[in-house]
Amino acid sequence: MPTYNELKERYYQITDSGENPFILEYDARILKEQLNHEVSIVGQEAPDGLGLPDVIDSRELYLGIYRPIADSVTAHYGHLGYAIPPICVAAANDGSLNATVRRMFDAGAVVLVNVGLDNILYQCFKVLANSCFADAPNYSRVQASIAIIKILTASAHGDPRKAPRLAVTEACYMMLAADMHKSSESFVIAHELAHLTEDDLCCMSPVEYEFRADKLGIVINNREFAERASRGPTGNERIRVAASAIAPILSFELLFMNRVFSSTSAGRTTLEYVQHPPELARRDALIRSCVEDGTWQKIGAVYEVMSNVLSSTYVDVLAHIESEHGFERSEITFTTSYTGALEASGIPEQSLSYKA
Repeated sequence: MPTYNELKERYYQITDSGENPFILEYDARILKEQLNHEVSIVGQEAPDGLGLPDVIDSRELYLGIYRPIADSVTAHYGHLGYAIPPICVAAANDGSLNATVRRMFDAGAVVLVNVGLDNILYQCFKVLANSCFADAPNYSRVQASIAIIKILTASAHGDPRKAPRLAVTEACYMMLAADMHKSSESFVIAHELAHLTEDDLCCMSPVEYEFRADKLGIVINNREFAERASRGPTGNERIRVAASAIAPILSFELLFMNRVFSSTSAGRTTLEYVQHPPELARRDALIRSCVEDGTWQKIGAVYEVMSNVLSSTYVDVLAHIESEHGFERSEITFTTSYTGALEASGIPEQSLSYKA
């Protein structure tokens, strides 16, 4: 069996080959100055995370972020009775929104999480965190829509990281966004590791494997939620714990909006799903799993608050598409050819919210 360091070397070989090139030495001095300035504006002391070195090795940065999350996910798989081979979770460096797992010949695996996927979720969670749970939130509904449309526009142009960077706000909102982001990272990693447990399965289609991987991913996320909830969080901490549990669910709503926006930006009005289920179908399946295991009754109210903000933004996104991309919302459809039914179905026109 390969060691973690051996798998890390495999990952370096992938990036050094030019397939996923990194700027290995990133000059962080300007970023540090911006962060320190923004933190001072909101009257906060600089958190430990701002103690960045002047030069950052991008690959090492992501390897360090993902390793403890991957260790936790792997431990949960062990408690569920699955044997996960040695893995290394690392970053793929372009703007596309995906993650993949690469099996190695000696039974190890490298999981590649695209930086674009990681970034678009964090940026949007930051908008949501500043739009909910306050009498006078930092972002109004209109401001939230504007911010998310800017992020979607950058994504449609090839890389969500090029969206205008959102300012630092009060610590409670930054921590809420960070908690949701970490939960979405955990879900993505758990989903990819589920594909390493498929050897004994047969007669499943690629779509069924995707639903199965999502199911195992949300089971692990709900285990994390149960552990945190058992400690009796109160106040803001209770909201953070519940919001973390719904982050993977909301991520599919965000990715659906992004697909609609990116497709119409490119002049296409039909969203085609071949080997992956539609994002909203995957979201619905996650919610059903949460209902079945009793998690939903503890997190559903928080989902409703945050999804209502996303639903309001979705209406604004469709209006933007009509005015800027030239397509009426009734023209936008999707097909699911994997079901054998090629007829086009209409997308939701008013709300993304799911009523369990």
